[in-house]
Amino acid sequence: MFNYKFTDSNTLELIDEELAPLSCKEPRPVYAGELNLLGFDKLFNYPHDCKEPLMWGEFNDYYYNGLRVAKLSGGDVNHAPAVRLTFPITEALKPVPLSAMATANRELMHQLEERTIHRIRDAYNDYKDRIDMFIVSFSGGKDSMVLLDLVQRALPHDAFRVFYTDTGMEYPDSAGYVQTVKDWCASLGIEFVICHSDQLPEQTWHEFGPPASNIRWCCSVHKTAPQVLKAREIAGRADIRKMSFIGVRASESLTRSSYEFIMTGAKHTGETSLNAILDWNSAEVYLYIYERGLPLNPAYMKGNRRVGCLVCPGATPRCEYVTRQCYPEAYDRLFGYVKEMYDPVVTTNHDIDDISLHKIWVARKNGNGLLLPCNCEEDYDGDTWTLKMRRLRPDWKEWVKTIGVLLNDASPYQVKFKGKTYQFTLEQKNGLWYMRVTTNHTGGYRSFCAMIKRVFHKASCCVACRVCEADCPYGCLSMADGTVHVSDKCRHCSECHKVHQSCHVYNSLYKRRNGKEYWKKNEKDVL
Repeated sequence: MFNYKFTDSNTLELIDEELAPLSCKEPRPVYAGELNLLGFDKLFNYPHDCKEPLMWGEFNDYYYNGLRVAKLSGGDVNHAPAVRLTFPITEALKPVPLSAMATANRELMHQLEERTIHRIRDAYNDYKDRIDMFIVSFSGGKDSMVLLDLVQRALPHDAFRVFYTDTGMEYPDSAGYVQTVKDWCASLGIEFVICHSDQLPEQTWHEFGPPASNIRWCCSVHKTAPQVLKAREIAGRADIRKMSFIGVRASESLTRSSYEFIMTGAKHTGETSLNAILDWNSAEVYLYIYERGLPLNPAYMKGNRRVGCLVCPGATPRCEYVTRQCYPEAYDRLFGYVKEMYDPVVTTNHDIDDISLHKIWVARKNGNGLLLPCNCEEDYDGDTWTLKMRRLRPDWKEWVKTIGVLLNDASPYQVKFKGKTYQFTLEQKNGLWYMRVTTNHTGGYRSFCAMIKRVFHKASCCVACRVCEADCPYGCLSMADGTVHVSDKCRHCSECHKVHQSCHVYNSLYKRRNGKEYWKKNEKDVL
């Protein structure tokens, strides 16, 4: 919200003028841990065990007493960035005077805090008769800590719960930090709930392939869906209306700069998100933490600019270097999954190093290059769609219920879809399943073809990740025991089909081929 500057007293000071979100360079405090890791000990004299910040960072620049004293360049997941001295400091570095900094910024911070608290309280009062459960989504990062404190100041402590989702891929420092925050909540009478997916990362990474910038199945499977399902479990019903307080900020990315203060259905149907600190920047976040004496995740003090999953396709190679240096064993465990899944021929030299692989896996848009097979391939000859499936779940008829009513029990199968009857054939041959549906190119047939294809994408690829279950707003879909169950009361709203091409696994692993020619050449071994 406010602009800022670095002062000659080694503090960060807000300026009473509005700062456009994307013009903020996200300043951050720099601790001895980061300086030690990057080799600043060769340039400056400072206490190596200091528990308070020693200077400020802004993108790749480092500031002390208002001067840019060093700059980073280069670096990747395996190699440290080069540190270039831009202004020599001969005396020993002194910690940032946090108390004086809080005093200097108190007036503007008070304005920002009061404005945000009022907006939280007003939204709560507007929605409390329409919402069954209010949740603070806590990630273990600095933004969610500020959000949690603002909400507990704005609302009665029994009016909301705190939800933390343990993905199994968190920074090792987060476990102790989350316990600290959980204990703090308990002292205030705030319920703290820990959620997790039914599946472990070592299982999902090998079922979906590694998550990528455009294939972020990990967020749905390991974060948002477990929260939705836990909320339903606590409420004792599926049609719960939920509002989640989220700590996203517009200055973090171009995508988030387009977010609104209140958003409905952005993650899952029936869920309203309130982005309470959307217009805050990182300068204000850190000032709030220091002034209020809130706990800060130790991962930040070690030089990590973000906190969340250890191996993330959204992280820069330079950030990945710091993370890998801080937590080598935990990082290499996850990165090892990526190595196991890639065929060496995806690089020109037939030998993938970590740097090349990092560039490849974060940019992938399908299953090409992965050793993992997609269980479903399709072909279209201008009249008939053919899906060839390596595997078909025995509960495939349950998935048909999500689009219509199956009218018979033998191929050719007939389905009542949107008031009309359509048919498809299904046969097993040479270990493969073949589903065929013919279109007469009318609107109804085209719609049925699209939906029945999605049904079999699910039926061939589903691993019961439960994201579709979380997407169902009426509680008509369940897969808690690993088996798909669809109620006969299904309303055919298609919300469980809204994932691109209907299934996260199919969407992540499908391989682009030369269509019909590929099938002709590979009839004996389709996949």
